[in-house]
Amino acid sequence: MKKIISVLFLLFLSNHFLNAQKNINFEILGIPDGLSNNTVWDVTQDKYGFLWIATADGLNRYDGYKFKIYKNDPDNPSSLPNNSLKSVLVDSKGTLWVGSDDGLSKFDYKTESFKNYLVDSSLAANSRINVFNLFEDSKNNLWINTTNGIARLNKEKDKIEICKLNMKGNIQESGGFSVSTVETSSGDIYSSTPSGFLKFNQINNYFEFTEITPEKYPSLKNSIILELHEDKAGRIWIASQNALINYDPQNKNIREIKLHQIDETKRNQNDNAYSGLYEDENGYLWIGTVSHGLYRLNLKTEEVTNYTRSDFPNISTLPSFFKFYCDSFNILWLCTFNNGLIKADFQKEPFKVYSNISEGSNSQIDNSITSIYKSNDDNSVWLGTRSGLINFKGSDKKNIYYTHSEQNKNSIPGNRIFKISSIVDNIIWIATNSGLSKYNTVKNTFENYKFSTNNYNSTTNYNVIFDITPDDYGNLWLASNNGLIKFDPNTNSRFYIPDITSRTYNPKLYTLVNTLRKNGNSIADILNPGNYANLNKDFAINENKKIMLVSVGEGLSNFGQVDFGWLETSSSDTIWTAFDYLKSFYLGGNTKNRVVISFAELNKGDYTLRYISDDSHSYGNWNTDAPVDSLWWGIQAFEVSDSIYNSYKSLLDENNDFPFINGGIVNTVEYDKSGAIWLGTDVGLSRYDIRKNKLSSLNELNPKANSLNGKTVNRITIDSDGIVWIAAEAGLGRYDQNKNQFNFFIDKDGLPSNYIRSIEEDLLGNLWLSSVNGITKYNKDINNPIFINYDIKDGLQGYVFNGSSSFKSKSGELFFGGQNGFNSFYPGNINKQPPKVVISELRIANEVMSTSSENTPLVKSIYDTDAITISYGQNNISFEFNAIHFSRPEKNQYAYKLEGFGDDNWIYNNRRFATYTNLEPGDYVFRVKASNGDGIWNEEGRSMNITVLPPWWRTYWAYIGYFLVFAGIIFGIDRIQRRRLLAKERSANAIREAELRAAAAEAQSRAVQAENDRKSKELEEARDLQLSMLPKNLPELPNLDIAVYMKTATEVGGDYYDFHIALDGTLTVVLGDATGHGMKAGTMVTAAKSLFNSYAPNPDILFTFSEMTRCIKLMHMHMLSMCMTMIKLKGNKLLMSCAGMPPILIYRKDNRTIEEHVIKGMPLGTFNNFPYQLKETELASGDTIMLMSDGFPELMNSEKELLGYKKVRNLFEEVAHKEPEEIITFLKDEGSSWTNNGEPDDDVTFVIIKVK
Repeated sequence: MKKIISVLFLLFLSNHFLNAQKNINFEILGIPDGLSNNTVWDVTQDKYGFLWIATADGLNRYDGYKFKIYKNDPDNPSSLPNNSLKSVLVDSKGTLWVGSDDGLSKFDYKTESFKNYLVDSSLAANSRINVFNLFEDSKNNLWINTTNGIARLNKEKDKIEICKLNMKGNIQESGGFSVSTVETSSGDIYSSTPSGFLKFNQINNYFEFTEITPEKYPSLKNSIILELHEDKAGRIWIASQNALINYDPQNKNIREIKLHQIDETKRNQNDNAYSGLYEDENGYLWIGTVSHGLYRLNLKTEEVTNYTRSDFPNISTLPSFFKFYCDSFNILWLCTFNNGLIKADFQKEPFKVYSNISEGSNSQIDNSITSIYKSNDDNSVWLGTRSGLINFKGSDKKNIYYTHSEQNKNSIPGNRIFKISSIVDNIIWIATNSGLSKYNTVKNTFENYKFSTNNYNSTTNYNVIFDITPDDYGNLWLASNNGLIKFDPNTNSRFYIPDITSRTYNPKLYTLVNTLRKNGNSIADILNPGNYANLNKDFAINENKKIMLVSVGEGLSNFGQVDFGWLETSSSDTIWTAFDYLKSFYLGGNTKNRVVISFAELNKGDYTLRYISDDSHSYGNWNTDAPVDSLWWGIQAFEVSDSIYNSYKSLLDENNDFPFINGGIVNTVEYDKSGAIWLGTDVGLSRYDIRKNKLSSLNELNPKANSLNGKTVNRITIDSDGIVWIAAEAGLGRYDQNKNQFNFFIDKDGLPSNYIRSIEEDLLGNLWLSSVNGITKYNKDINNPIFINYDIKDGLQGYVFNGSSSFKSKSGELFFGGQNGFNSFYPGNINKQPPKVVISELRIANEVMSTSSENTPLVKSIYDTDAITISYGQNNISFEFNAIHFSRPEKNQYAYKLEGFGDDNWIYNNRRFATYTNLEPGDYVFRVKASNGDGIWNEEGRSMNITVLPPWWRTYWAYIGYFLVFAGIIFGIDRIQRRRLLAKERSANAIREAELRAAAAEAQSRAVQAENDRKSKELEEARDLQLSMLPKNLPELPNLDIAVYMKTATEVGGDYYDFHIALDGTLTVVLGDATGHGMKAGTMVTAAKSLFNSYAPNPDILFTFSEMTRCIKLMHMHMLSMCMTMIKLKGNKLLMSCAGMPPILIYRKDNRTIEEHVIKGMPLGTFNNFPYQLKETELASGDTIMLMSDGFPELMNSEKELLGYKKVRNLFEEVAHKEPEEIITFLKDEGSSWTNNGEPDDDVTFVIIKVK
């Protein structure tokens, strides 16, 4: 170091710069975000949480979502005096002060107006005062730094006065440019002017010079001091145009800190300036400059980090910094010149994103990362892709790419990489689509391994390896396309647990079958059955015998056995069946070739072999590879000896007891230190007990854990507490082995998607989940789960991440791979500060209320209002509210309710407004609470009491009036009754005449009743006729769930639905509505039923419509016709057409939208050769179709309002993701609620079809 004087040192710290610590998330708010100007001079936060921002063009209030701007209005003296603002301050009483180029202003929250102050100064008599800084000391004095010196607000006179300065005994006003004031922990006030660094003499009430003057320190000569700050050690930091000085008032030590080289040619210019100072809670001093970026100085170690242009997003020039401000949520705000307001969120996890991974590769390696591993020896990251392996050295370094080569046996065996793992340093295990590979990082060699089992006349390959998990004994457990493998790399031994599709019997059993066939031991058989077989073969045995049964046929994992045989007694009781797919074994060829072998003991008597088959893959009509022993196709019964029975039955029992995996593919495996392997397959989760050699599904372990049944599991993680976490395509599963407790979480619980791809636990005990909609942080709390979701706005590589593509390094760094690269990050602590909750706006009849509004209930600012009283005519009210927390405000959550209205339950969502209409007179309480982006709730929230006054006709005075009127009416009635009694005798004759007329009327009534009875009987017969036309049972198809609802009207409306399943599996569905009512409508339904039965097998819907129209017209049914919707479903293809019917609604699961297909057409039977339209689309799993008649949307409530097609669509959209029966129940209940349980005027019918 170089001495300046005895106590002044020069410290140059460039050798301490630590770029590794620069992981801070900076965000910029500018004009595109709503800020009025990109030059920001100052920022502060008020007691409500709002951020107030002084810019070069107006005052901005920011709530985390939007800006509200205040500017000068020449016609309004209560507006700001000038739009060029330099300073803002909220004092200890919550008052907002604003400094501008035209002085000081105070903001009134009630009126949202400003009070402007004059300067009491001879220096400012003929010139405007530019306020640069505002500061409040511990005694609540307001200090003002101006272009005309240091000022203070005289609270008694309510005026600004320029402070005095002792200039060598001459007491005068402190003129000159003053920018900053500070109070030390000892209560001393320091400020500055061009004359030097000043201290306030509180006894004599003037400023005086300190030992730091431009004469003593040339670096301050003609240099403006831009910022003052006292650190926690009591030292004052002085930032000026030419120097950064550290001053200790106690021992008078002074050091000049040089963080960058001073350009002597630009001395006293802003290019060298230090402009902003802030000390954070971690002991870092943040230092802003005009031309050299942002510095962070560690006050203990004096290590320095420099943030330059590349560290700030989406800017082209290095920011020039002014003041800094840290809000109550520990977010640092950086004011800049022409670069807007920069937010530094220290607790927001910064995601490093790596894309263009394959750039520079000679091969066609893509950027979709399927596996990640970070090595411990050289810290390089190994990446698996769909087209090769990458040793990723970093974005700025040369990566190494590995791909398979047929000419190089030392290359990786396959290019599709599913998993990268390591047990010891320098050895990496790689799971590929063509086997397992061991890579030696030192020798740069691949050693490849293949896996297969030899079965009866066939070989099963296990070479598509999806996952690797090591156990505690040096074994590798491998998840493969055909089951689970235990592999010992040291001995090269293998142990296989096959899946259901690839397991085979012991070859001795197959040999036995062939021997029995050759020796003629067959008692009875049904062999070589074709399509649609339903065959039987009777046989009898004369004495008790032992037999062997063999059934061969087609079986599918998702449908079960579709071709199979069984054995019955003469009384049709089933003795044995091969129906259960889970008891079948593989017979070679395609995996759907299944065989079931069993032994049985039969008593003397008569028996029957039975066999059925479906419409495909039968003997001689193979639609894929035939079984090895195709001549076995069918069912056979062989007589066996006692010795064969005893020896081979035990062999068969061993086969049946050997564990197998119920699922075609094992996607993931995880070793459990309790001595088990957890397996995730395409049909759920299983646990393999290594010691017992027993495999159990999760549903067997816990019958309530049915949420995963039939669902693909992508990743399994066992956390530090021994809890098993399951990433599935249906949600997130949690299994506590000790308590045998299962929990399941889906999107309605807070997940961004139900399609969870991978799971990692961080060092703090949180779970991190990747999905098809970003990354989620989960606190593992099952009672109060907090899910924090991140997306591309947070710096992710994309929305979609790949299954099981994640890794946690020993240092705690997390990696997640997706379709556009990968992200890495170190998880941080959550921001535990709850948000401030404000009610920011009140609307009555959609008009914003303020204290100056006509008929307003507000007497003070909405922010301070706790109760309002409104008239009955104002009972349509809306509230807008904000959770003010600036760390990820877009992820804040809200809950609100109106006590006294409805069920008082909290409504949770991310809406920031609530509307209530037609409030009855009475008292209510509106409550709102909110959480920050990390899920920390402000449970107290904000509340407002609401009193709705009754209308004048429901007041006490009105009821008194009603009583008086009622009493007068009673009195009048009494007087009239008295007159009637006097005239009673005179009316006797008239009464007798009335009795005669009544008798005549009664006779007429009986005649009318008879006619009504006749019509009711006719309507009942019509209803019975209509209902008899409907199908008795709904189709049961493996890929569809179908539900139907019909409610007939009082006067039968003629609705009709029907189904037909063609030989090729095509499902035809029809929904019709006959014109007219009663018996005529029933007749038309009968005709439509007959025509549908005739033409439903025809694949051409338009031809069917044409023929049905032709037939109806030939029947001469006058004006009757038939409206009809017809659809045909085959596989994932949907054909549809309509003749005068409502739209067809289709819910798309993949994007959660409703498609409305409006197909115009005249009813059948109206016009010959009408050009009906045909639409075609494709369906996916989870899609749902809704067909309906017009009776449902035309339901009418008590106000004569129709339910309407738009509301029907909205109702369907609410529940379309649910099962058909649940959808029908919901729609039926909504319809009943709309009509107040009244009978419909027309038939109400809808058909719901969901694709599994």
